[in-house]
Formats: sequence, C-alpha cells, structure tokens
Amino acid sequence: MNAAAQALAAGKAGPRLLMFEHPPIVTLGVRGRGSSFLIPPSELATRGVDLWRADRGGDATWHGPGQLVGYPVVDLRVLHFAVPIFVLAVEEALIRWLGDRGAECIVKKGFPGVWTPDGGKIASIGVRVARGITTHGFALNLEGPLPGSETIAPCGMRGGRLTTLERLTGGRVPPREAAPGVAAAVAAGFGLACRYRAVRTRAGVGAD
Repeated sequence: MNAAAQALAAGKAGPRLLMFEHPPIVTLGVRGRGSSFLIPPSELATRGVDLWRADRGGDATWHGPGQLVGYPVVDLRVLHFAVPIFVLAVEEALIRWLGDRGAECIVKKGFPGVWTPDGGKIASIGVRVARGITTHGFALNLEGPLPGSETIAPCGMRGGRLTTLERLTGGRVPPREAAPGVAAAVAAGFGLACRYRAVRTRAGVGAD
C-alpha cells in the first residue's frame, strides 16, 4: 500500500485499488479508544486475533475471512475530491454494488461506513490522506460467521453489530468472486476506468 502511494506520488504509477482477504485481525485507528473493545484486548490473541495500530482515521475495525478489504490509492487533487466527498463516493459505490445483489443499505450520518436500515454495519471505512494521496480504505463483510465481531463495538457504538451480505440475502459471494465487481463499482464512483488483475500474496488472495 505504501509502495503504491509512493509510486503514485512520484508519477511512476496511476491510481490503484488493492484488495485482500485478511487473516483475523483488529486494527485500531488514530482515534481508537479502549472503550471500543468488548473484551480485554489482551484476550484477542487467545482467540487467534492479532491487534494492530493503524495510521488511518476511524476507530476499531475487525478484519478476517469472508471479508473483502480494499485500499484505494488515489490522488484527491487529480480527482478534485475533498476527503468527505471521497468517503461518500466509496460508500455509495458499495451501496450500489450491494443493492444489485438484493441488499438494501444506507449511509448513516456521522458514522462512516455502510449500514442496513435496522442498524447493522456491513462495511467499515477508515482512510488516511497524506499530500492528497489516500491510503487505507474499506472492509466489506460478505460471508461467514465473523468470529471476531464480538470483540469490538463497530465505530465505538455499544449495541452496534456487524452483518454480512450472506445474512441479508442468504446468498454466498466469496471475496474472490466479489472483487472484480466491487473494483468496477468503486472505480466508476471515482470516474475512472477499471482494469482488474488477480494476484497471490503471502496473506492470501489479493487483487489490484
């Protein structure tokens, strides 16, 4: 991600969207608080979940199998986007993609991410912008039990809950299958063309 941002800043590469399916991990953004945890952070390791500090915005976010994580690396100065417009473009792109699969989702004012009308959180968003270039991005919950979801309160909201596309529609869409369509939707939201390429990484299956 940092290498892609450096290449973009140096004019050696164009905008990219890097996508992965991560092993179980909780990341804590720069505004993250201990109150976001529903269990003592020291217990995460006993559940097979790592804890990382991240230099993005936002609070605590869970990542793991069944979730598609995307890192848009774009120059907001070229797109003529302010940061709030960039975040909204990502949210709306995910909402369109989810809607095409029968899941009604919304933006919740004051709480970044994508939500269901009844308060379930299906996608988290946390970004960092340095010299106009974005890193970090979104985490879209697609399938599986989300075994780490009981460890944190989404966006620090007690009583909040995570949900998945599978829970909303009954249909399974693995991250590998979702990635091309999600990439196209996000690129379209930025007014960019999309050329998808799948690669293998040490962390699992990735794409750019």
